[in-house]
Amino acid sequence: MGIKQQIERLNLQERRQLSHAFDCGVSQYVMLPDSREFVGVHLNQQRNKHLKIEEQVGVWSYGRVIK
Repeated sequence: MGIKQQIERLNLQERRQLSHAFDCGVSQYVMLPDSREFVGVHLNQQRNKHLKIEEQVGVWSYGRVIK
């Protein structure tokens, strides 16, 4: 499943949160329902070592949280 399909799984509040982060140019991610997966915007793999980015399209990212 691509990033767009993952974003569609989010509720309205989570979409707004990511849209706001996108508009402001800040790093932000939200967890997908019932999983260890996330969708984020403006993420940096070096700064967010607990995140494993599996797909990236522009500034949008999808992946898993590493514990």
